[in-house]
Amino acid sequence: MTSTIWKPILKRGDQVLYRALAQSLTDDIRSGKLPPGTQLPPVRKLASRLKVTVGTVRRAFELAMAAGLIDAHVGRGTFVTHLADMRTNDIKNGSRLELIDMAINKPAPIEAGDLLARATTRIVRSDNGWALMDYRDQSGFSQHRRTIAHWLRTTGVPVHAEQMVLTVGASQGLAVALATTTRPGDKVFVEELTYPGVKNLIRIFGLEPVPVAIDREGLVTSHLAALINQQNDVRVLICMPRVHNPTTRSMSSARKQDLAELANLHDLTLIEDDCYGPSPSRPSTTLFELCPERTFYVSSLSKSVAPGLRVGYVVASERVFSAMSAISQSMSWTLPPLMVELAADWIRDGSADKLAQLRHEETVARQKIVSNVLGNHPYEASQWNTHVWLHLPEAWNPARFVESAKNRGLLVVSGDLFSIQPRTNISAVRLGIGSPATRELVRNGLTIVANLLHASYDFADVT
Repeated sequence: MTSTIWKPILKRGDQVLYRALAQSLTDDIRSGKLPPGTQLPPVRKLASRLKVTVGTVRRAFELAMAAGLIDAHVGRGTFVTHLADMRTNDIKNGSRLELIDMAINKPAPIEAGDLLARATTRIVRSDNGWALMDYRDQSGFSQHRRTIAHWLRTTGVPVHAEQMVLTVGASQGLAVALATTTRPGDKVFVEELTYPGVKNLIRIFGLEPVPVAIDREGLVTSHLAALINQQNDVRVLICMPRVHNPTTRSMSSARKQDLAELANLHDLTLIEDDCYGPSPSRPSTTLFELCPERTFYVSSLSKSVAPGLRVGYVVASERVFSAMSAISQSMSWTLPPLMVELAADWIRDGSADKLAQLRHEETVARQKIVSNVLGNHPYEASQWNTHVWLHLPEAWNPARFVESAKNRGLLVVSGDLFSIQPRTNISAVRLGIGSPATRELVRNGLTIVANLLHASYDFADVT
């Protein structure tokens, strides 16, 4: 680490003073005059030396920090970052800094090519291998549905094949459930924070969302009860009782019981989004188990087994099976039979459970990195999913945090994106720790986050 008595040359032109100072700082960093690790003068000392206000220097430093050129640490000072040196080299070489992507919420990567090779070899050598290249409707997948239903029962979900429609992932499962239960213009209850996939489906189907409050135990049933009394024309609720996206929270057993009782009392249909999938080692009552006649249970093998399978399912009362099947077929004439056969093969020989366990172990390892790097910063996480809900200090505006992270080489998602109602006071960001290819990249990305959180400057008022 080196220190400097940096004396910037201010070329104001038409710029306001703090922008001229920021430009001088940027030029000196990129020219090598201020190499990585250089400690800059304290704000007040530099302001006195230049005969400008403290606010001018602070704003200039904030702009440089937003660009990823400097970092400030409470009790230590302000330093030129090593990322600044990378950016300078990128400029000289005409290349771009490779971004660490934590914006996408993907399952943790694993390597199990041997399982894929053995299964596909068995399938293509079987007597009906070529038949998997033909169209099939739901009746053509009856054996596969029995296999998946049996597997779900071993995890505690009381499902039978006659209640199940296979779908292209959980997203189509949600679409089938909404198409079966709603019409354009209907109102639907939905948690006040939810992921963009649900928001997009509500918009596509022409529905009007009615947000329901959530707290540390998930959906607040007392608030839902009040809304039902106020708006007696709403008949459908979409919710994520287990491992909510984005907050990672799970509803308590008591809350689920309260919700089931509300549904029965007020003739409310529940669409239960369990996209992370059930697990034998994660016993937890589903809403479908509590009120099967009123619940559409939606899940898939994407997050737990393999995202490329694109095999999902929606389970509901047998009385709506024909309607769900017809709607699913109108959305996509058939699922890829080869992928459905692969999923069933993996379930039968135990590979699905092995893959799920491998992903869980990798997720736990990455969550430990989160704990080590973020330390006491307030965040929410679960060992059953691969994202983190990070609460930001008051000084940070979420949009500016996202921008600053990107300038440092990291993609994250602002909490505002998950709000059902447009607002800008959700002081959180979601970090997808499953997307980076390696644990080292996870640690590097989280280090960028930690450095931003440790910064002592308030970016909220930068203009």
